[in-house]
Amino acid sequence: MQWQGGSKRKESGGRIIRARGKRKFELGREPADPVINEVRRIEIPVMGGNSKVRLLRCNIANVTDPKTKSTKQAKIITVTGNPANVHYVRRNI
Repeated sequence: MQWQGGSKRKESGGRIIRARGKRKFELGREPADPVINEVRRIEIPVMGGNSKVRLLRCNIANVTDPKTKSTKQAKIITVTGNPANVHYVRRNI
C-alpha cells in the first residue's frame, strides 16, 4: 500500500506538523503491471462495498483506425515501446 498524502517537509526544508494522522481513503495500491498472457482479472474490494476489476494478464487490445473509424480487437505479440518507462519494454508490460 502506498500513502498518497503530501510530504513531511516544505519546499524550504522545514518540517510540516500534521494536524491529523493518515486516513485509509488516502492509501493507494501497488501498480498491477499487466503482462502479455491469457486474460486474468481479479476483483479488488474498495470503499462503499464496491469492487474494482484489476487486469493482471492480457493478450488482446482494442485498436482504432482513424481513417476508417473502425475498432477491432488485435492480438498483442510483444511490446516495442512504452514512453512511461523504458524497462516496461524489457518486461513486456
